[in-house]
Amino acid sequence: MHVYPSSEGIVVYFVDITQQKKIQQKISIDEQNLRAIINNTSDLIWSIDAKYDFISANSAFWERLDLKTGRRTTALRSDDFDRETLEEWTEYYRRSFQGEAFKLVRRDIVGDREVFEEISFNPILDKDLMVVGVSCFARDITKQYLYTQMIEEQNEQLKQISWIQSHELRMSVANILGLIPLFNKADLIDPDNIRVLSFIEQASMELDEVIRKINDY
Repeated sequence: MHVYPSSEGIVVYFVDITQQKKIQQKISIDEQNLRAIINNTSDLIWSIDAKYDFISANSAFWERLDLKTGRRTTALRSDDFDRETLEEWTEYYRRSFQGEAFKLVRRDIVGDREVFEEISFNPILDKDLMVVGVSCFARDITKQYLYTQMIEEQNEQLKQISWIQSHELRMSVANILGLIPLFNKADLIDPDNIRVLSFIEQASMELDEVIRKINDY
């Protein structure tokens, strides 16, 4: 309703704002839903501006900072982290401020637990396509990362076993097979048989050692 003075008194205008109110309510509900989704995830979500001040962050991010700094905070101080950590993160942000969107896997200690997180850095652009900030998303991939590491280690062990089987094992077997024809079966008391048996025994011990090495993997 709008009221204006006139020569005859006042003029009152009534404007139907039902649709406008509905739109505002929908926007408010959407914002609440989005805020709930962001704050109900264990993933860390935050953004910074060109001055490295936080634009926004979800609850999980602030909880992590509380754990790291030992104090309730919504802003960082230069003494919250060591110089190496500050330089590391400054370099990540610098890359994104130059327009680069990238991901990395970073190891961290949270409380008494080792974690591996996949962190995404994405430039925030204004209407003129200028970088005005950086949005970040960190996801805990510890289980997947450690499983992948285990598989890679097992593959490396299989490669080692394969190499041993194709080289050392084959060589030991070849030595034994090469010595057997030298044994004089027609004359068992041939003095050379003792020397041949000694060589076969040595080759057999080498073969046993190779088998032990394979079993140790």
